Amino acid sequence: MTGSTVRLGRNAQASGLTREFLGLIHRRDVDGFDRWLVRARERKTHEVRRFAPSLTADLSAVRTAFELPSSGGRVKGQINRLKFLKRQMYG
Repeated sequence: MTGSTVRLGRNAQASGLTREFLGLIHRRDVDGFDRWLVRARERKTHEVRRFAPSLTADLSAVRTAFELPSSGGRVKGQINRLKFLKRQMYG
């Protein structure tokens, strides 16, 4: 195999793992994430191998992110309140 063929295969592998990771997040599949993490650690792609330990370093937070619904409502409320105050102050 040539160097470019190997790189192409690794890029396809990384792309597939990335899409799978996003799917797991959308489905909130914690068990699938555990299996994905094991496979990600074994890959030869440098980026994927570096990403897996960063997830493992704060595993409890990652698992919580899978389990809890995400909402930016609280932040949006604060931003709207600040905009309202700013409009009142400056007309």
